[in-house]
Amino acid sequence: MKIRPGNSYPLGATWDGVGFNFAIFSEHATRVELCLFDSAESTTETQRVASPEKTNQVWHGYLTDPRPGQSYGYRVHGPSEPAIGQRFNPSKIVLDPYAKAISRTLRWGPGMFGDKIGDPSEDMSVDNRNNAVVAPLAAVVDPAFTWGDEIGRSQRGNNHADCQDNDISWFQWELSPDQKELLAFAQRVVRIRRQQPVLQRRHFFNGRKIRGSDVKDISFFEPSGSEMTDHAWNADFVRCLGIRLAGDLLQEMNEHGDPVVGDTLFLMLNAHHDRIPFKLPAVRPDQRWQCLMDTADPECESRVLRMGVRFELKARSLVLLRVVKENREAKDS
Repeated sequence: MKIRPGNSYPLGATWDGVGFNFAIFSEHATRVELCLFDSAESTTETQRVASPEKTNQVWHGYLTDPRPGQSYGYRVHGPSEPAIGQRFNPSKIVLDPYAKAISRTLRWGPGMFGDKIGDPSEDMSVDNRNNAVVAPLAAVVDPAFTWGDEIGRSQRGNNHADCQDNDISWFQWELSPDQKELLAFAQRVVRIRRQQPVLQRRHFFNGRKIRGSDVKDISFFEPSGSEMTDHAWNADFVRCLGIRLAGDLLQEMNEHGDPVVGDTLFLMLNAHHDRIPFKLPAVRPDQRWQCLMDTADPECESRVLRMGVRFELKARSLVLLRVVKENREAKDS
């Protein structure tokens, strides 16, 4: 089986249509092995693949042979010194902490423990029995698979529908008008995220002015239009805030080495039971705010607003705006 270096992000097992990238964080491990199982019923792995790369304490690799549905776990090598909290034990299959799906539920037994049950030294002992037959396994998931959240498929709040032999986990393929509306909204949210580089950052925000700019990469605002103060952050009555994300201060490069630049966005959140007027932050004289999304008003989309106006933020709603040129056609990018 051919293995490539892969990437350290995202964490977990990520299928891209050709193969899957696996990445797991461990600061003190000396070796990480990906263990592949033929099925969730297998009593031991059929292949062990050593992670070929470690980047910033993340072990990672990329395989082209496995497909969605592949069951897997890890064996992680490292110091076995319980007295100082180091309990690495490659005899044990461990579950991917970033698993997107679990293909086998936990079956408890003495072999699942890292220490020997009943041993006089208690948790200072080490149990080296192989737990592969009972260990929970993760499964590679195709991100194109839909779980139904986008159509309001709640399974009536049941977290273990897979354990029930009834219609609670069935899909209703004939969508109601409300489900169609929710699906259209979910599709628009996904589309906006793909179109906006500032929502796809690879690095954390700094929260400060960059290279002499008068604008921070991220800023938080009160409904008055002023930046949030420590007093406002600590006030127990605050139910509304705005977040400005500067699209021209990403400080990131694309795969061609060019700077990544996108729209500046302003997100307003209202958790209050009543509407709140929100004063929009200042932009340049030749710029305006354009509504991309309003969870309480679908008709708001593409509406253009001047800086300083008071936007009526409806109860328990979210509104996303972007900066556009005054003479720019108000339409989706």
